[in-house]
Amino acid sequence: VPRILPPTVAPWAVDDRLNAFVWGDPHIGLLSHARETGTNFDLKIACNDLRRASDLLVARAPRAGHALFVDVGDLWHAQDDRQVTPRGGNKLDVDGRKAKILDEGLSALEYMLNSLLATHETVTVSIVPGNHDPDMAVYTRVYLAAVYRNEPRIKILDNASPWIYHDFGANLFMMNHGDKRVKPQELGEIMLADRPELTGRCAHRTAFTGH
Repeated sequence: VPRILPPTVAPWAVDDRLNAFVWGDPHIGLLSHARETGTNFDLKIACNDLRRASDLLVARAPRAGHALFVDVGDLWHAQDDRQVTPRGGNKLDVDGRKAKILDEGLSALEYMLNSLLATHETVTVSIVPGNHDPDMAVYTRVYLAAVYRNEPRIKILDNASPWIYHDFGANLFMMNHGDKRVKPQELGEIMLADRPELTGRCAHRTAFTGH
């Protein structure tokens, strides 16, 4: 990926601000026919929608020095070309082979991250494993780490654990897909158990979930 120059910003303070950009269950590769479901959806529609959403979100976001990009899980609709859910084995409707879906989906993801690099000093990325793509999420994280290995302004968070954390100032963010049979009111207890020192230090705590 060509190096992207950091943005030129006005001299007033923006380094203490962070914009969060969240993709909720994109399911890239899903196929849907209007005759059956009421709405057509496929790989081309998904990636066009994601690029358009990226443009709108970045254009409307307030000026900030830092960006947090969160995919809350199920970035990919299918784990592999068997096209079934990994745990339940439920059949999925998929638009094409995995190679085609990866080519288009990763291009849309890079489009979003490059847009954030062009408008923020630093970018932190969290790819949360979902119930449709637990392994694919890890592969995506490894891919992004390789692609942006020479870009010091971007940080790809480890997703070996499905519970991912990021702190910024007095704010603590938890990221999880939400498929672990955990009630929303229990998320704070998990946060405290996993990151007791950070939870105690940060006055503001937020959880991003999908599913």
